[in-house]
Amino acid sequence: MKKTLIGILIMAVAIMMTLSGAVFAAEVPVVTADKTTVEKGETVKVTVKHPSGTSSFAYDVTYGSNLKYTGSDEAVNNLGGNKLRVADASTSEVPSYTLTFVGEVAGTTQVSLSNTEFVTSDENGNAVEIETGAATPLSVTIAEKAEEPAPSQEPQKPAEEKKDTNSDATTGNNEKKSDETKTTGDKKVTIKDKLGFDGMYIVYLVAAVLAAAGIVTVAKRK
Repeated sequence: MKKTLIGILIMAVAIMMTLSGAVFAAEVPVVTADKTTVEKGETVKVTVKHPSGTSSFAYDVTYGSNLKYTGSDEAVNNLGGNKLRVADASTSEVPSYTLTFVGEVAGTTQVSLSNTEFVTSDENGNAVEIETGAATPLSVTIAEKAEEPAPSQEPQKPAEEKKDTNSDATTGNNEKKSDETKTTGDKKVTIKDKLGFDGMYIVYLVAAVLAAAGIVTVAKRK
């Protein structure tokens, strides 16, 4: 019976230790961004999510030369060489901290954390350091700025040629004369057509008189 009770107690302690280990397991800070691909000159905001209960924190943020830090927070100390020291102390929980960068050079770069320190307070108000794991670096891609398309231009309408009415009239008259000439040339014109019946009668009469006069003249000479 005693052995059974001892075994139960050992199992209970093991379970409590397991649960205790799960509760106090190390948390990992997370580095995120509002966008991981930006154009040159575009802003990107990088946020470091702190472990639960963090009230005071300190860590180094290292970034590539493709990015330029543009913030001016009191909690940030620029160490040079693309490295920032971020540190602040508070009496209340600070779940995260955000840094502002601008894409400067095309390419892919990383933002990483090192020398991390996260502190919380216990129930008595005593500072307790939070055990943490290493944060995964964040990759950010800076792309060349896209060229804006040229504004579309509507094709200009060709200027309308001024119509010369005088020229058209002259051309029409010439065409009319040409048509009349063609019509006259196609029709064969005779003397009879020009003189008519009466005119031809007179012509025949004159010819007859001249012929008679010639006969009389010849007779007299004989």
